[in-house]
Amino acid sequence: APEPAPVLVPAAQGKVTGLQERLTFDSFVAGRGNEFAYSMSRQVASWADGHFNPVFLHGPYGYGKTHLLNAIGWEAQARRPEAKIVYLTAEKFTSTFVKAIMDRSTAAFKDEVRGADLLLVDDVHFIGGKTSSQEELFHTLTTLIENNRRVVFTADRPPSQLTEIEARLRSHLSSGLVCALDVADQTLRMGIIERKLDQLQQRLGAGMAHPRADVLHFLAERVPGSIRELEGAVNTLVASAGPRLGSLTLEEAMALLQPNLKVAVER
Repeated sequence: APEPAPVLVPAAQGKVTGLQERLTFDSFVAGRGNEFAYSMSRQVASWADGHFNPVFLHGPYGYGKTHLLNAIGWEAQARRPEAKIVYLTAEKFTSTFVKAIMDRSTAAFKDEVRGADLLLVDDVHFIGGKTSSQEELFHTLTTLIENNRRVVFTADRPPSQLTEIEARLRSHLSSGLVCALDVADQTLRMGIIERKLDQLQQRLGAGMAHPRADVLHFLAERVPGSIRELEGAVNTLVASAGPRLGSLTLEEAMALLQPNLKVAVER
């Protein structure tokens, strides 16, 4: 019987599948805690010579790793439309590879992934405990580095702490450049709030007023958790307050944000 069609569909030239449109460098707020990771991501996306390989971005959930990985994909595609850029989550890498084994199409899978000029793999920690997928990723990474292709990974921890991943792959993951995305400071959190409000204003109309300064400072100081949770609190405030957003008192804002504060505290 003929070999089934490959399960990983090659991207059309100049088109990277799986990227989210809103996650670009333009929409990323850089500041203390993420500026090194941001700078290195811009360098990868510019196809600069003398790059580190692989680049490994790590940090807690909601601190911008996936945003930077998507931004690299968009920018690299814009600069070199002819380049082959492959973006995958680790779960997608694993499930697609397993299906390729079942369908006897592993050769097509390997050709697609190992033929990339730039490979972007999100949440690589999810590959922990999956022996065959780790083996495949190890050989993929080895091939790409030997061929001077670029590779970027993200994870919730640095490579040294990925104890569920075999030692030789862990060593490979840490052999290039490891960049941490740390907790956002007050200035960065304020910048993120302002950027989120500007985005909502573009969507909802120029009539949307920004909250008072004391409300903005409360958001930045008192909403715990990740950048994602902070953006969620801004969404809650804007949706709940409606046209009263610009005139909300601090007490009214605190009452509207109580669900977000409770969720953050319970975690």
